[in-house]
Amino acid sequence: MKLSRKVFLYTAATTFLVGVLIIGYFVFMLPGLYTDYKLESFRNSVTQSQSNMMEGKPCTIDAETIETYSSMSLAIPDTGYTIKACNTFMSVDLTLEDETLKHVFDQMRTVMKSIDSADVDFEEELAKIDFEQLQSLFGNTQFNNLVSAENFEGIQTFVESSNAIQDYTITADGSLVMSVEVGNDANRFMNYVAFGEKEGAIFITVGSAMTPKLNELKPIILSSVPMIVCLLILFVLITARMFTKMLATPIETLAHQATSRQERDGTVFKQPNQHDEFKILEDALNHMHRDLKASIVTVENQNQALIREKEKQELFLMNASHQLKTPVAGASLLVEGMLGKVGKFAETDTYLPKVRDELGRMQSIIESMMVVFQETDRTLEIADTNVETLVQAVLQQYRERIQSKNLSIHEHTTAVTIQTDAEILVSIIDNVIGNAVKYTPNSKSITLELSNASLIVTSHGVWIDASTLEHVKEAFVRSHHSDEKGTGLGLYLVDNMMSVLGLEWTIENSKVGVCVTLYLKGE
Repeated sequence: MKLSRKVFLYTAATTFLVGVLIIGYFVFMLPGLYTDYKLESFRNSVTQSQSNMMEGKPCTIDAETIETYSSMSLAIPDTGYTIKACNTFMSVDLTLEDETLKHVFDQMRTVMKSIDSADVDFEEELAKIDFEQLQSLFGNTQFNNLVSAENFEGIQTFVESSNAIQDYTITADGSLVMSVEVGNDANRFMNYVAFGEKEGAIFITVGSAMTPKLNELKPIILSSVPMIVCLLILFVLITARMFTKMLATPIETLAHQATSRQERDGTVFKQPNQHDEFKILEDALNHMHRDLKASIVTVENQNQALIREKEKQELFLMNASHQLKTPVAGASLLVEGMLGKVGKFAETDTYLPKVRDELGRMQSIIESMMVVFQETDRTLEIADTNVETLVQAVLQQYRERIQSKNLSIHEHTTAVTIQTDAEILVSIIDNVIGNAVKYTPNSKSITLELSNASLIVTSHGVWIDASTLEHVKEAFVRSHHSDEKGTGLGLYLVDNMMSVLGLEWTIENSKVGVCVTLYLKGE
């Protein structure tokens, strides 16, 4: 699953769960909280009415804020039979006239006074009151013969709406239902009156209901806000922790693997999420690791090659300075002797050619050194190269020397074309064939064998000492048994140029002579 889809599902799931929590709150908790709020409000209204009565305040002082309109407050004196009764609608003084009622009243007053007394059993005293007699009295006697009312005062606490009739409806049975709204600052009531006629009779139904107040929910919701906020914060923290853990684990795993990747090969990065963008990142990191590993190996190999090349160059320069020292010293000695006309050196015609030879030897060494540095530093120019043509061109250069030494050339060649740098390859062939012509004894033969795989040059009748053969690829190494004088750089130059072309070569003693093999195909 892609990371974008995971984020979408996480957001959708979180939103859904938050919605469920809110809906659950309104469905299961809000009704109970509203009921508790209303009961507490009713209790406070009764308490306020009781407090007003006990402090001698009129019952109508808080008429606009008290919600218990069906309540009644009574002030019962310790003596006498006049009771003050009031509520938010009216107040009246009620005087008991019937003797039986007075007797029951005295019993009730005595019981109420004993409520706070620890010596009186309230339930026992309450059981002594004859409520059946009181019920019989109210059932058989007119109310005005039992109680007289004085000082009646009514209070107008309700105000009708600006429209006398709020709504009217005709029902299916033909009845007319009208509604009129009244209320004060605390509550509003909707009064309903229904009129209907059937079978010679008129039917009237009157009802009243309190209009629900929307502002009653506000304190309930506000009181629940801390709890809701805490639950939401807890829920968000838990879900965010789970989601961030899901996202962070692959990254932490990859980061830990990145710190230890140098000690590992192959697949280094592996994290648990294999079906999202982290898998793409994992593959990219593994690919990068393999490339870096290969690059590091390549650089290390190049560094080692450079170190070896530096060592070779240092050794080459040391040998070059040593090789140049001898002809320079010899030439200087001859020139000094001739200038001073000392002994035999006075014969300048005899020793000037020797000076020339020493200078020529120095020039040859310097030119060979220049070739070494030029060929190893130049940029390769790869192109199709006909090897047979190069061999024939080199042979043509040595044709006079071959004839002067009466050498026989045996050629076994074919037309071979390879991709290489022709200028470097011709220098290699020139050095190999030149050495063969130089060191092959007079009247002997040289064999050239050219195939698609190699060029083999064999000098018949000449061999290299085993001790010299081991170091023949090094600079300034020459055979001490040869009458030919050289710089000792020819085969060293061949070895360097073959390395530049990425080719291999060998030199060995065979039964017939020295055999040099140039392999024309790299590894």
